[in-house]
Amino acid sequence: MNKYVFTFLAMMAGMAVLFQTACNDDDIETIPLQTVNGEIVETVDYGTKVLLFNFKTDLQTYPITYLIRSEATVDGNQVNINLIDIQKDGMGDLNIIKGSASCIIQLGALENGTYDLQITAGNYSGNGQFTVTDDMVITDFSAIEGIAISHDTLNRIPFGTVWGYVGYQSASNASVANSFISGLGAIGAENAVQSPGYYGYYSVSDSGNIIQPIDESYTYYKEYFKTFNGDAAALNEHLNYYNTEFYSKVDIIFYWFYSDEDKTFILNGTPGK
Repeated sequence: MNKYVFTFLAMMAGMAVLFQTACNDDDIETIPLQTVNGEIVETVDYGTKVLLFNFKTDLQTYPITYLIRSEATVDGNQVNINLIDIQKDGMGDLNIIKGSASCIIQLGALENGTYDLQITAGNYSGNGQFTVTDDMVITDFSAIEGIAISHDTLNRIPFGTVWGYVGYQSASNASVANSFISGLGAIGAENAVQSPGYYGYYSVSDSGNIIQPIDESYTYYKEYFKTFNGDAAALNEHLNYYNTEFYSKVDIIFYWFYSDEDKTFILNGTPGK
């Protein structure tokens, strides 16, 4: 199986290019937009935390490559988001995994403060606010027909946070998973201690444990939740060793919120083995 490493922002940029290309196509086909769910999340762009608004349709019967066409403006403390319709992808709907149509709105590196928020989704429109602080983003958007906002409080991920899991299919590979995780400690990673709450990509329980999505195709997995602010080369060497030596035994699903401008948000893994 192939392994991959890519930046989260690169993935976002790729989706933006796809969206822009499609919008410039005079032959695009669209269908009306129904109800949507949205939430604010964050990532890192060359050492700077940036906020994103992620929208998905409630209906999950679309090919997942369908995009919600959108436009947005950030003017001072006013944020306007217009979700227009759903754009088909021209692939004939053949052999496409079904799910929600979606889009990602890049809000950028917003300063601390309170922002007025207007969201229009097809025939629906609503107003609210969100407040940005160093530690969290709090959204106040009253539920209205057609538009809902998930997770009114987003705890912001501290720089240096490392999380993920090692997935595998044979119990005999538990020692490899344990070795990878203990090796993180050997290069300077420490157990993460964060306040309970929702962080966008994971949650922290009242007891301090991480709660994260796990690919259901894995029979076994070992989770980890660390803090690492050391040399990126040491961490990359550790990842590369296990990806090379044990690629047929385990998959390492790996996330790192890294503050150096030479890194962004990295993901490593191949679901399904």
